[in-house]
Amino acid sequence: MLLLFGSMLRFFPGMYVDELIYITEGETVQVPETNGKYYVKNNKFTIDIYDEESGTVYDNTLKNINETVVSNYQTDFSFYENENMDVVGSAPDLQKVEDYSVQVNHPYRFDLFEIYQASYDNSQMKSMTFQLEDNDDKPVGEPFTIELDNPHQNYEVVDGVNVNIRAYAPDFLEIDENGALISETPVATNPAFVFEIFDSESSELSLIQIMNSTDITENNKYNVKFVENENHWATVLTLKKDLTMPLIATGFVIFLVGLFIGSYINHRRIWVNTDDGFSISAHTNKNYFGLKKDINPVLRESGYDEILDRDS
Repeated sequence: MLLLFGSMLRFFPGMYVDELIYITEGETVQVPETNGKYYVKNNKFTIDIYDEESGTVYDNTLKNINETVVSNYQTDFSFYENENMDVVGSAPDLQKVEDYSVQVNHPYRFDLFEIYQASYDNSQMKSMTFQLEDNDDKPVGEPFTIELDNPHQNYEVVDGVNVNIRAYAPDFLEIDENGALISETPVATNPAFVFEIFDSESSELSLIQIMNSTDITENNKYNVKFVENENHWATVLTLKKDLTMPLIATGFVIFLVGLFIGSYINHRRIWVNTDDGFSISAHTNKNYFGLKKDINPVLRESGYDEILDRDS
């Protein structure tokens, strides 16, 4: 009953919390289920890889599997408390509580919560670098880099030649009937751009996707080539709170005690009555054959012959 009741309590608000916190490097987010009281900032995410020449017992195994094996995930974060939590409509006034480095199986604890290191993500792009070229594939000016979180609208490649971003889709899905770029999500995982390249003589439009470039206007003089990209390192933390665990643990302990008693402890009773003749009776909750072995010693001690089991 305790196990059942404790499990049902997990469906009540505030009794059980298991939430993911996704934070890119440098980002500050509100801790869920705390009503805006606490915030956490990802200062740095670190991932350590086992080295094949590290001199440990794992060296031979690492050489044989030919795979990258992670030895440690770690997030260095700052934990903040919002001093304006009780002021409705006010901007958060964050006061640093402390800095902490959370690792797998080494959580950060506050109030009734725990923050665990769960995993990481580097699929979201941080920036893309492009090179403008002429029709002879000769570079025009220096490469320019677009910060995808907050891109600028204009980039001067060289004197008299500029590149404008006319449209941008972080996660390109399709082009609608009006020619606008449709983004499936706001996360920069598959960026697409409409660039306007103009100089003193003319302007032209190009649709740029990863590994693809399409001229929108005719007879373009320039090509925009993708050079490289840089990805965000994001940490994935798990926020946990479980007020039902003491009740569930108590029920589980009682269950184990009952299981031990029911499996290994026998309750036996043997009666011998000589007031009016001779009578003997016995009772057990289990192990009938063991009880038969206990009857004969009782009879011998009472001066009677051993009993004959008629069933055998």
